[in-house]
Amino acid sequence: MEVCNTVGNKKAPGLDGILNISLKAAIKGALSLFLAVYNTCLKGGTFHMKWKQQRLVLLPKEKKFPHDLSSYRRFCMIDTAGKILKRIVYQRIEAAVNPLLANNQYGLRRGRSNLDAINLIVNTATDAVTGIR
Repeated sequence: MEVCNTVGNKKAPGLDGILNISLKAAIKGALSLFLAVYNTCLKGGTFHMKWKQQRLVLLPKEKKFPHDLSSYRRFCMIDTAGKILKRIVYQRIEAAVNPLLANNQYGLRRGRSNLDAINLIVNTATDAVTGIR
């Protein structure tokens, strides 16, 4: 399962405490079992409640006052099994929606950024001013 390989081995686990490398080994060892679970979720349109629970981690920013809430980076970590399902759903949505989007749609698209959109505007304006078409 290609999505499983996109999960980093050294990333912190979610609430279940299962290390990513351990879950990946379990998936590779019992692939049909995990595929059945994920396919059941996809067919039923469900996302297990346990996988929705998150662990909030606050990391202090350097040179910030510790009593100020903006002095911390907030991370919400979900279980790796939930991350994998989330990525499967994302891939399917992306595959279905991408062909329907206009070519000049840049937001939330893989391989396109704000810089690409700005570059298009600058080039279009430059072409208009210089008369190049």
